[in-house]
Amino acid sequence: MLTGLIGTGGAVLVAGIALIISKFRGHLPGRNSDQIVLTIAVVLMVLGGTLATYIGIGQWVVSVLRSITGLFGPAGPVILVLLGFAVLLTVAVAVFRTATDRALWVAFALPLVCAAINKGIFYDINAHLHPAANQVELMLRTKLGA
Repeated sequence: MLTGLIGTGGAVLVAGIALIISKFRGHLPGRNSDQIVLTIAVVLMVLGGTLATYIGIGQWVVSVLRSITGLFGPAGPVILVLLGFAVLLTVAVAVFRTATDRALWVAFALPLVCAAINKGIFYDINAHLHPAANQVELMLRTKLGA
């Protein structure tokens, strides 16, 4: 049962490492090191969210998002696209400007929202993130011996 929900655990592994390095970023020496580490954690959370999209619980979240947009009728897809752009802009600002703890959690939701929309630029984002996320998961499993 649990294996069907979390799959191989790659999403949990990548997101967990992102959370751990974000919590201990203040212990590093240097002026801007905590911003750099938090930016890396945001990128890892995006990759963790991408891996979560293709497991049981991620597919459930995507179907719930699609069901909720169906409740709004014709305006539902428009609301979902606006939500997608807000999430995308938050993550882009976190990666290219100033990363925050809130952006860390929003970054995990970006691939889930992209999978729910599954059209246009959001489809491209989702299609390009999946191979990168698989490579990071494989690298982490190899390095950590998991």
